[in-house]
Amino acid sequence: MKRLFLTLMIAASGMLAFAQNPAQDSTHHGHRHHHDGPEAQHHGHGGPDGQHHGGPDGQDGPRKNPFFMDRVFKTFMVKGYAQGGFTYMDKDPQKHQVIPNLIPSPDPNAPAGTMIPAGPPTVIDQSTNTFDMKRAYIFAQATLTDHFKFWIMYDFCGVFNEYYLEYNAFKNGALNFRLGQQKHPFGLENPYSPTKMELIDVYSQATTYLAGCGSDPLYGVQYGRDLGLVMLGDLGNPMGKHLHYEMGVLNGQGVNSNDRNNKKDFSGRLEFFPDAKFKVVVSGQTGWGNVESNSRTMNGAMPYTVPAIGQKSTLQPGMDYKRQRWGFGAEYRTHAMSGPAACDYWTTRPTVLRAEILGGKDDVYKSLGYYVAGAVPMFGKFDAVASYDFMNYNTDLDIKQTNYVVGLQYWCYKGCRIQLQYTYCDTELMGGYSKLQIQTQVAF
Repeated sequence: MKRLFLTLMIAASGMLAFAQNPAQDSTHHGHRHHHDGPEAQHHGHGGPDGQHHGGPDGQDGPRKNPFFMDRVFKTFMVKGYAQGGFTYMDKDPQKHQVIPNLIPSPDPNAPAGTMIPAGPPTVIDQSTNTFDMKRAYIFAQATLTDHFKFWIMYDFCGVFNEYYLEYNAFKNGALNFRLGQQKHPFGLENPYSPTKMELIDVYSQATTYLAGCGSDPLYGVQYGRDLGLVMLGDLGNPMGKHLHYEMGVLNGQGVNSNDRNNKKDFSGRLEFFPDAKFKVVVSGQTGWGNVESNSRTMNGAMPYTVPAIGQKSTLQPGMDYKRQRWGFGAEYRTHAMSGPAACDYWTTRPTVLRAEILGGKDDVYKSLGYYVAGAVPMFGKFDAVASYDFMNYNTDLDIKQTNYVVGLQYWCYKGCRIQLQYTYCDTELMGGYSKLQIQTQVAF
C-alpha cells in the first residue's frame, strides 16, 4: 500500500508539473499549430533542468500557465449518451398482424415480378413486454488547427456511425467541407440527435424509411448516414444565419460500405430562416442503390415491396435500382434556433412544432409520408409531447400506416430526462397495436 501511495503521489506531482511547465505545454500546442512560431518550439532537452529557454521575452525559467486545462478541453471534446427503458405492446385483437407468404408466379404470361400466395399467411397476435436498451453512443471531436477538425462516433452495438475530417475555410462558417462518414443531407429530422427529439422512437416513419434510418428493405439499416464528401455552410449577417446549405456526393450504400455500383448519389438540403425562430427546409436525393444481399425484397416477406399489377420490377439482391427522394418541411420554436441556447433544453425548453412531407421512388415503387410533431413546456420541468405520423409505403398497393403518439417528458438534469409515451398504430395490412413506453436518457 505504501508503494502504491508513493507511486500515485509521484504521478500527481508529474501531472502538476506538466500543467505548470510551458515546455510541455508548448509541446501540446506545437503539435496543434505545427511549430509555426518561436513559442511553439520545444527546447526542454537543451538544458539540464528541462525547462523552456529562449522565449520571446528573453527570459529563462518556467512560466506558469493557469489556462492549460482550458486549452485542452477546447481542443478535445468527448461526449456520449444512452437511452433505454421499458416497452409494453398489445396487439389489437381486431387487427391481427398478418405477414403473407409469397412466391414469384410460375405463370409465364404473368407480368414480371408478379407474386402469388404460397400457403397460409403468418399471423402474430400477442402482447409483449420487455426492458430494452435502445441506443448508446460515445463521440469525440478534436480541433486540430484553426481550420481542421476531426469527429468520430461509436455505437456500442459495434458500429462506427461517423468519422470524418472537417475543413473550415472561413471563421464565419460560410464554407466547410466534410470528408468521411456522416449524416447525409436529406430531410428535416435526420440531422437531429435522438437526445433532442421528442419521440422515444425518435424519427417519423417517412424519415426512418426514406432516409435509411431503419426500415427500407432494399437499403437496410444505415442510421441515416453515408460515406462521401459534403459541402456545407451558413450564410447571413452577424446577428444570425439566413440560409444553411448542405450538398453531398455519396456512395449511396450506407455506413461502413464501399460503393458497389460505382454510381454516386447526390443529396442536398437548404434551410431558409425567415425569422430566428422559424425555418423552412427543402431537401432531395437522387442516385442508384444496390440491393442489400441480406435484405428482404419484393420476393420475400415485406408486403409493402410486393409489386402491384402492371409493375415490372425484377429486383434481386445485388442488383442496381434507381433511387429518388424529396422532402419539404418547416419548424417553429419559441426561442431562436441559433446561438448558445439553441440546443440547451435545460435552460430554454422552447415550444416546438415541426411538420414535413417526404416522398420517394425505389425502382417502380413509390412511397409518401408526412407528420406533425411537437412539444410544449408545462409546469416545472415537464413537457407535453404529441405526434401524428402517416406513411404510405407503396402508393400503388395503398399500404398505409398511421401512428398517434401522446406523452410526457421530465428533464431531471441537463441532457437527462425521463419519457412516458403511448402510441397507437393503425394499419390494415400489418395489424394494429397499442404501445406504452418508458425511457430514461442519460447524456454527458
